[in-house]
Amino acid sequence: MKRMAQILVVANRTALSSDLERVMRARVARGPARFTLLVPMAAGSGADWIAGRMAASLRDLGLDVEWVVGDADPLQAVRDTWATERFDEVIVSTLPAASSRWMIAGLLHQIEHHTGGRVSHVEAGAKRDLRRQTRDGRSRREAARVTAGRGAARKAGHSA
Repeated sequence: MKRMAQILVVANRTALSSDLERVMRARVARGPARFTLLVPMAAGSGADWIAGRMAASLRDLGLDVEWVVGDADPLQAVRDTWATERFDEVIVSTLPAASSRWMIAGLLHQIEHHTGGRVSHVEAGAKRDLRRQTRDGRSRREAARVTAGRGAARKAGHSA
C-alpha cells in the first residue's frame, strides 16, 4: 500500500480554479494524497470563513482537503506552516504570471529555497474560470458558501 502524500497547496484568489483542481486530481491519480490548503490572508478579514469555504468546495469535488489561514505574506505563511516531516511537496497556484504579484516577487524560488522541497506551479486561467459554474448553475464560490453552512469546513488539525 502506498503512503499517502501530504501536499501543501498555497493559493488565495485561485483556490477554486479549474487549473488547480486539474493538477490536484492528477496528483491523486499518481497515488494517494491529502492536501492542506494554505490561504495567505490578512487576519480579521474573514479569512477563516473564506478558507474554510474554499476547502469545503474542493472536498465537494472529491478531494481530501483541510485548510489553514496563514500570514498575508505568502512566503511568511509557508515559513510558518512548512514542516519537512509533515509535507512532501508544495503546489503554488497563482494568477497569470504577468499579473501575479507572487510570480513577480519570485515566490516559487523563495519557497524552494526555504523548504528544500519539490515546488510546482499552477497558473490559473481566465477570470471567468475562477467563477465556473457547478452542475446546478451556482457559482463555485456560492456553492462553497452553501456547503459551509452545513458545517463542512475542516480546519487543519481540527474537525468541525
